[in-house]
Amino acid sequence: MTPPVLLLARFARPEDRLPALTRLEELPDSPPHDALEGHHHLAVAVPDGSRARLDEVNAHLPGAQVERLDPAEETIPTGRLDPEQCHVYLCMETADRKTDAVAEAVRRLKTCTWCSAVEGPYDLLAVLSADTFSRLDEVIEEHVHTLPGLARYRVDRVINLDRM
Repeated sequence: MTPPVLLLARFARPEDRLPALTRLEELPDSPPHDALEGHHHLAVAVPDGSRARLDEVNAHLPGAQVERLDPAEETIPTGRLDPEQCHVYLCMETADRKTDAVAEAVRRLKTCTWCSAVEGPYDLLAVLSADTFSRLDEVIEEHVHTLPGLARYRVDRVINLDRM
């Protein structure tokens, strides 16, 4: 079986996110996905990262700039996050040979629910979860922002569309 792939999509117009979600949900075996607010607008987990399946999913994201991430982990939490919690995707670039140290520090955070090295435009991807976005902002400011070896990071908040 082909390993899973995570696609992060950004639209020129953020309002194109909802029509894209509708198109994804119409796919047979709709891939797990999360709506995001931040640099990216959608996270789509493609459990079967085969070329045919990736092409099929990409065709349902017209006009999106799509970044492909290949996680080292076999499971991706996308689409299965606790709806009672607030979540962020944390996309991280690390200094040379610092990926393992940064990953270990992020995994030690009480708010870290998943962290994996990835191949793609980032070195690490993590999902942080807490009761409020304010708490997540505090953790990022106090603990992530100051991590030795972390070069850059982007934060994308997960939007629970069922609560809107």
